[in-house]
Amino acid sequence: MGSTAPQKDHLLIAFFGELLKLIHFISAGVDHSVHNPIFKETTIPLTTSSGIHGPPIAEWTVMNWLVAARKFVVTYENQKKHEWGKPLNYMSGMSDQVGKKVGILGYGSIGRQIAHVASALGMTVHAYTASPRTTPSSKKDTGYIVPGTGDKDGSIPVSWHHGTDKASVHSFLSLGLDHLVVAVPLTPQTTHLLGAEEFAILAENAPAHHRKPYLTNIARGKVLDQEALIASLTSGELSGAALDVTDPEPLPADHPLWDAPNVQISPHIESETRETCRKAMGPPRRKVLATAEETLFPPHELQPGQQIARVIKAAGSNNYVVELPSKESALAELPSRFRSTIWMKRGSFVVIDSNTLPDRDNRLAGEIVNIVRDEKAWRKASFWPKEFVKQAAVVSSDDESDSNMGKMPPSDDSDA
Repeated sequence: MGSTAPQKDHLLIAFFGELLKLIHFISAGVDHSVHNPIFKETTIPLTTSSGIHGPPIAEWTVMNWLVAARKFVVTYENQKKHEWGKPLNYMSGMSDQVGKKVGILGYGSIGRQIAHVASALGMTVHAYTASPRTTPSSKKDTGYIVPGTGDKDGSIPVSWHHGTDKASVHSFLSLGLDHLVVAVPLTPQTTHLLGAEEFAILAENAPAHHRKPYLTNIARGKVLDQEALIASLTSGELSGAALDVTDPEPLPADHPLWDAPNVQISPHIESETRETCRKAMGPPRRKVLATAEETLFPPHELQPGQQIARVIKAAGSNNYVVELPSKESALAELPSRFRSTIWMKRGSFVVIDSNTLPDRDNRLAGEIVNIVRDEKAWRKASFWPKEFVKQAAVVSSDDESDSNMGKMPPSDDSDA
């Protein structure tokens, strides 16, 4: 379903609304579908396949690094011409990956598997997240992980960096990186996150006697200023780029990006493998169903430190502003197990726990430990706050542009 046929979508919701128990996306993100009425006008749990895309995307990433570093295109073209070529023609500019520094902007499940493979090649990894990861527990990956992959404990990076402001990003780009991997979700804050200024900082701090930095974008095309990227590739400020995403998609045949020097473009197929399709409804399905069941029925009682709160809006970095029964506002974090499987909606209710973040020194008042799905059942519970009186849902046309209902919780992961 999509936003191009709103009347049809409303009919589908009316027809199937009582029958549907769960809607599952085989992708990790749903930025292409968040404006669909089903996100705003139903309480049907919406789940994704976050966590399964790391292996194929990491392979695609490293493949492009090696294609560029080992001049594969040159050898392939010579093979088609039955031309052996002179060794010196190949050796000039070729390099290996041992000792190279890779910065991963968005250290989610995909970024962690890229780090896993990069580390095996002898590269050093530097991680960047929106929120701080200063303790061993905060560095762990608590989402679904394909067995034998990823960085569950967060032990691979030699340094961790964080922030949502330009200064923090610029500091990360100044580390002297050989590779920059872009793996952040597309949000208003990350749109054109990297442009001419950022590419210049990346190039100015490149290690001496190394090629200029190489950019890999596995996130969304709009995260980059594409015109600035073309300019940096043309000037040699960047040595090359691997892009599985562009702006727009499909990329028009006459777009100048096709002809930019040292760019490798694929049509958003980095995770399209038979194995990934099978995984999309394999182990993640069990987690999806478990989470859906957990959030469908209320517990017998709330634990000390827990209380019901109403979601007001998303605040970035997996954080949400919530309203407490006292009418006070607070900031609560959405944990990984919910980010990977279920969507938040503005106006819905959650359970927050103020005892779950003792080692986090920040503005958070607590962590979201449960999400109210069957509100009718929850309201019958003895612990339901009398302050939260049931209200009729009213959706106006003015809500479309600024509503956070159904939008993807900001995370450090790209989608696939």
